Amino acid sequence: KIICCILETEVKMEEFLSEISYVQVPAYRFAKKSKISQNPEDEVIAEMMDWMKQNNLAPENSRGIGYDIPVSKEYQEKGCRGYAFCQSIPEDFDIQDDVEVIQFQGGHYAKLRIDNPMEDPFKKIPAGWNHLMETLKERNLLDHNWGEGTCFEECLMTDKGQIMDIYIRVKEAF
Repeated sequence: KIICCILETEVKMEEFLSEISYVQVPAYRFAKKSKISQNPEDEVIAEMMDWMKQNNLAPENSRGIGYDIPVSKEYQEKGCRGYAFCQSIPEDFDIQDDVEVIQFQGGHYAKLRIDNPMEDPFKKIPAGWNHLMETLKERNLLDHNWGEGTCFEECLMTDKGQIMDIYIRVKEAF
């Protein structure tokens, strides 16, 4: 499928973006780790996978989501970015270490899929976010109650390769 995407006032046809769908995301209990560095995504995901293994939790049986977190200007000047990664955990699992527990409320979300996002991550991922955000603004569907879990991404492996689903919370009536 080909979708028209506006980036920096230039219209580009992007074959790696899906159509936008609207989904109900269920509530989850998540273990969360955050990282600020020059490569926070890989580092914090590796830390979370180690934590899951140490606690005898199987990542393949849970949901993992991630999202950018703000960093100070000082860190930005050093080339650092912030990223949080969350892995769903059982309701009765008792955490007794440095992992934060968050209750993700779920809700109505717009979802866009990006094919092979790591093939050109600094092109494909921003193109997906820009297209999704602009479309939701045009359709007046954004839920302006911003907070944790408003926007997130989820990487999955399929028989055709890696995909990334990106989500933005929308108004209930979609």
